[in-house]
Amino acid sequence: MLADRWVATVMVSQFAQSEVADSVRLSPAWQIHGTAQLSYFFEDSWSLSAGLDHTQYRPVTTISGVAVTPNGYVRQTQIVIGLTYRPVGRFEAPGLGVSERLAPGGI
Repeated sequence: MLADRWVATVMVSQFAQSEVADSVRLSPAWQIHGTAQLSYFFEDSWSLSAGLDHTQYRPVTTISGVAVTPNGYVRQTQIVIGLTYRPVGRFEAPGLGVSERLAPGGI
């Protein structure tokens, strides 16, 4: 929580794997993935969010049973913008036993 109605989330992960072939350590295969998102909540049921998703990796491929490391790497970036409506307090399905209502004084 950054402030009233503002939420920021960040996640980063990293993976690396190295193989040994004929007593020689090969260049590692690796992957880095990061996500960041900023959301603003308004009207208690609506939110507007913007995010960035980035992945970069270098795989190791196998050709005829021999691990080969490519010279380059792969990079992918996405920008995501979203508008979300959440019907909390406005949804009721008595036949299914579902009833969502705001608590007295809000949440």
